Amino acid sequence: MLRILGFCLIAAGCALAGESCCARLRIRALSLERCEALAQALGEELRYTMAPVEMLMTSLGERQQFSPLGFLRRCACLCTAGEAFPKAWKRAVTEEAERLALSREDLELLLPWGEFLGAADLESQLGQLKLAGLSLGRQREDARQRWRTLGKLYSTLGVLGGVFAVIVLW
Repeated sequence: MLRILGFCLIAAGCALAGESCCARLRIRALSLERCEALAQALGEELRYTMAPVEMLMTSLGERQQFSPLGFLRRCACLCTAGEAFPKAWKRAVTEEAERLALSREDLELLLPWGEFLGAADLESQLGQLKLAGLSLGRQREDARQRWRTLGKLYSTLGVLGGVFAVIVLW
């Protein structure tokens, strides 16, 4: 009886590992989609309000659409505590990267925002955000494609790995 229960737990553990890998791919694709929308929203807010970046981070972080992007609220808190925006942005994005399943390439697109937001003229900021949005769109498409193909593979391998482990240990 305990042996059968152990086999079931092994099979379930393997299946769960596969599903976990699949979920990570999905989280990355959704995070990139939100970051792409954030670039557009930041551009619109900058164009129409010319608000300081600290206020932009607070207002955008409160929107339901961007609430999963915890780095917006974290950056606003760090700025309120007196940290300079570029440093606060880098710190907040880096801290949230793991939770959002962002890759190194994704971070290379997001981290430079701290250097030009609030530091350059309006047209330069809007141009940089537009470029970042396009790059994030390409990353998002790549992430979605990986989720569609590798996600199924990871799920299947997890289940098959569990079945194989049970057969071998039987």
